[in-house]
Amino acid sequence: MTRTAQHIYQEVLDRLTGAILSFDPEVIDRHMALPHLVVSLTARHNLTTREQLHETFATYGHSLRSLELTSYRREAHECEFISEGVIHGHHTNHFEKDGVPIIQSYPTMATLEWQDG
Repeated sequence: MTRTAQHIYQEVLDRLTGAILSFDPEVIDRHMALPHLVVSLTARHNLTTREQLHETFATYGHSLRSLELTSYRREAHECEFISEGVIHGHHTNHFEKDGVPIIQSYPTMATLEWQDG
């Protein structure tokens, strides 16, 4: 069975979503290279150290847990291989508590690049 770009992208999203919620720095380190650029509606953060990466995702995970989410899903769509070992994809973030959206779902994108190690 050939794995599609969307299948691979979704697998990575699922692993990272769990790692963010439980703050698992080993999984985060395995899936995120440095520098790592995080862009929001209000800011750009170029994370250049593991400490910055861990702090950023620990804070994000804490913020999500403080909302008492019962479901945090990231749903992949429009994913494609753009070169050997590189996937560009779009996904939508969904945040729910007991089946009710508590934050408006929003789209985002990421580029996944396989590296040695």
